[in-house]
Amino acid sequence: MIPLPILFETTIPVVASEEPIATDLHLWKDRTSPVLFVVGLSGSGKTTLTKMLMKPDVKVIHLDNFFIETCEEYGVNAWDPKETDKLDKVFWSKYFNKLLKTVYDAASGKLGKRVIIEGIQPVDIWSIEGEEKMMKFFSKYPFIFMNTSLIMSTIRSAQRESKDPHIKKSIIWHAYDRLRINLNLKRRIDKFRKERIKLSDDVVVVKVVQ
Repeated sequence: MIPLPILFETTIPVVASEEPIATDLHLWKDRTSPVLFVVGLSGSGKTTLTKMLMKPDVKVIHLDNFFIETCEEYGVNAWDPKETDKLDKVFWSKYFNKLLKTVYDAASGKLGKRVIIEGIQPVDIWSIEGEEKMMKFFSKYPFIFMNTSLIMSTIRSAQRESKDPHIKKSIIWHAYDRLRINLNLKRRIDKFRKERIKLSDDVVVVKVVQ
């Protein structure tokens, strides 16, 4: 790992990929923290990195799966925009409360094992539950922010989604749709990451060695 030289203003990288940035990673390495958060865009390499960090005493939670599971409970096809666009406040409340409970349970050690939580959802929780309150909570736990470029993440995600039998669209459609989504998500992640870095005494660039 290489120390991050300066506290920087975040921008949206368009071409070049960058190494992941970690805050307070020592809390995970010395087992002080029961949870490690891995945050990044779809296609940024979260799952690949998580697999490299796996150990017998570690449980991995993919927060993206919560949306699919909640849709199944409601009898809704999670891959059909015509159905998901009609989801009501009751659905979103149940989905969000499930996310929140899982994050709190993992952070308090209630899940039994050490936990790696993967997904962008901590950013959603931060913005919905109150930025100051939730950043104070998140500042107690280590984060790894995937820094793969916007273009690379979009290409990877579009390639993966175009092979999904549930979503019968062309790869060009997927690329356009994912880029539209990622532009907004990238800005939100950058803002969250910037605030998290401000509260960390240990910020490093993670050199991934396979």
